[in-house]
Amino acid sequence: MFSFGGDVTMLQKLSCLISAVTLSLLAAYAVAQPLDQTTPTLKNSARRVERAVLRLELFDQVEHPRAVRRLEDAITVTRARVTMHEREVAEYRQFDKVRYSKPLFLSLELARLHLVAAQTDLASLQREKRLLVQHRPQQRRLLQLELESAVDQQRHLKQRRVTATASRSTISTKSPPETRRKKRRRKPIIEARLR
Repeated sequence: MFSFGGDVTMLQKLSCLISAVTLSLLAAYAVAQPLDQTTPTLKNSARRVERAVLRLELFDQVEHPRAVRRLEDAITVTRARVTMHEREVAEYRQFDKVRYSKPLFLSLELARLHLVAAQTDLASLQREKRLLVQHRPQQRRLLQLELESAVDQQRHLKQRRVTATASRSTISTKSPPETRRKKRRRKPIIEARLR
């Protein structure tokens, strides 16, 4: 018969090899990633500010008005459905008044069911519109906070850049005191060797 002992170790070795290759590929990919994606730069922060500004403008001028319009259109259509089903129920009630026979009983019940569904849809859409309009300031504030955060990060990066430039210029004009001491100490040794 078959011996699975050798096959299992072969599978384990193969899975270890695949894991090692995968890890090495992931490491190579991580090393190959440009530095701009991991560390914030002035260019990236400017793009982040621009994206935040565009998101805020899109929300104010496109997304929110579009959502309100869609809900208003859906509410209008649902109101028409409610009106239509109310008329339908009223029409079927005329035939429901027969004393011993109700020939359109199922049709009347189906019309009532459609009326209730339309009324429920209308109430749901109206609630959704009310919530959308009610929470607009909070959504807008979230986008404003994102913009402020991006502007703060950009300002911080600019300040770091100015500070780094200023510290580089002071370092290049002044030599550290340790270097001066070493030079002073070496001079007497060099002069002593020359004598």
